[in-house]
Amino acid sequence: VTDPRISLTPLQAEIDAMKARLDNPAPSQVVDIAPLQAEIDAMKARLDNPTPSQVVDIAPLQAEIAAMKARLDNPAPSQVVDIAPLQAEMAAMKARLDNPAESDTTRPRPRLVAKVHFGLGSSELSKEDHLNIISVASAADQSKSQVLLIGFADRVGDSDFNSALSLKRAAAVKDLLIRSGLDAALITSVDGLGENGLPISTIDELAEPQNRAVYVMVVD
Repeated sequence: VTDPRISLTPLQAEIDAMKARLDNPAPSQVVDIAPLQAEIDAMKARLDNPTPSQVVDIAPLQAEIAAMKARLDNPAPSQVVDIAPLQAEMAAMKARLDNPAESDTTRPRPRLVAKVHFGLGSSELSKEDHLNIISVASAADQSKSQVLLIGFADRVGDSDFNSALSLKRAAAVKDLLIRSGLDAALITSVDGLGENGLPISTIDELAEPQNRAVYVMVVD
């Protein structure tokens, strides 16, 4: 089984190499700062907001680093800027990578505790689902676990409608959890993915009951 925690060593080496280039620019070298700043902001956002699986998606980060290196190798001929702010950004990112134990990537992995299913085109909860959610609310409130809700819709009908419907389903579950006694502050994420990332992949216009759902996940 592959260890979900990746090695940050190669990424640190990339950061070190770029920082060296920025600390010692060639006399004729110039940097197009705005695109690089945007790329750095995007990388920081990845570090500040890890995916639900808590695994760093390293391939896109490596691609972004490669793009930044390409900019440094082929600078725009007419733009000369103060690279000190960029050096500070790089140093901050390197500090995060040098101390992975302190980063958000080491947080516990969310676990699925309930699946709530719905009728075609509906966001109404069944009596059985009421009992299930009440049980989840009680357990999560006692353990003070964070709760994440992810809504889905099958591929019947308009995709925009299904996106809104999936969020409405997640909101319905959130409302019942709160009415069942769960502290609202413990519900940290409510998302509606619509037809995206469906539990079961299907062709368009196929009514799949398993895809008309809200997944209730907790982080202990």
